[in-house]
Amino acid sequence: MEKEIKKIKQLFIGYLNQYADSKTFEEIEGTAIPSYIHKNPIIRQIFWRRVFIILGQIKKISPKSMLDFGCGSGVITAFVNPQVNRFVTDISYDSFDFMQQRVDHLRNVTKLYPNDLDKIESRFDVILAADVLEHLEGDCIKNQLSLFHKWLKPGGHLIISGPTENFIYKIGRKIAGFKGDYHKTNIKDIAYIVSKSALFKLNAKIWYPVPFICEGFWILTYGKI
Repeated sequence: MEKEIKKIKQLFIGYLNQYADSKTFEEIEGTAIPSYIHKNPIIRQIFWRRVFIILGQIKKISPKSMLDFGCGSGVITAFVNPQVNRFVTDISYDSFDFMQQRVDHLRNVTKLYPNDLDKIESRFDVILAADVLEHLEGDCIKNQLSLFHKWLKPGGHLIISGPTENFIYKIGRKIAGFKGDYHKTNIKDIAYIVSKSALFKLNAKIWYPVPFICEGFWILTYGKI
């Protein structure tokens, strides 16, 4: 299993480099792609390790169905057990399409579009929103949480990951070479909005990469109420 995971990771890095070579840095700067293929091994390790921490949370739930909301290149979905009914949705499928055509572990993943999502209710055991909600503002986040609640089965789980936007995180972005500011909020504010929604109960909270000292990200797992 470990060899298979390493193989998928190396495939992803290779194809992500190909994808990045076909784009300008400005076109992909707002995505996580530059971090997964960064020349600095520490930055690469931080982002890849977070992928596997999120996967660990998904594995604990043992879902039969999963929605990767804001899937990007599909970097997390590719590692989920293929026996899970995996669905993805995003604003653009450009990077996902590129990877799905090349990575076998993404071949049987189903893409969902707005018209598909309008019809969904109580469909998924897990919804993952990694590095997504920070691009939205207060009311938009509330509305999206209501949709997550609608789409999840009774007893379903919502996993959220996002940046703290603290001093350490901003230093890390500068070291990594990122210049743009694409986030409208941060994971602490998102967590507060979730708690006030009364739609979800917090089951697990992971400070990453180092709790209290170097919290660049939080990884939060909620249960549907």
